[in-house]
Amino acid sequence: MTQEKIYFVMPAYNEEANIRAVVEQWYPTVMRLRDQGADATLAIANDGSKDSTYAVLCELKTEYPHLEAIDKPNSGHGATVLYLYRHALAEPTTYFRPTATDRLIRPSLTSYGMPAPPTTCRSATATTVRTVSAEW
Repeated sequence: MTQEKIYFVMPAYNEEANIRAVVEQWYPTVMRLRDQGADATLAIANDGSKDSTYAVLCELKTEYPHLEAIDKPNSGHGATVLYLYRHALAEPTTYFRPTATDRLIRPSLTSYGMPAPPTTCRSATATTVRTVSAEW
């Protein structure tokens, strides 16, 4: 059986004061899934922040090896989510979960292993990607 690849992705803009707490909140979920055999990653894209968000993310990578810190020019929230979607699809990805750094969606409310929602997306390599739902 192929190992499932799960990407949690979030754009970050001027989140220097908040980004450590966000990583600390989501990283245990990444590790729990890795302990269950999935290849889980937390990818955060600094969206052209004017503060030190990216520098903090780079520091956090030493503590959190399954954190991807990405730096890109500012393009807005929606465009950055699409950027992260393409980033996740650069390798065979089974699940893709966009979230936000506002910490309103808690990892404990995110469900895994559920049937694929009615809408699935296909990458250029025809890998099916299922989004992971969250309870509100």
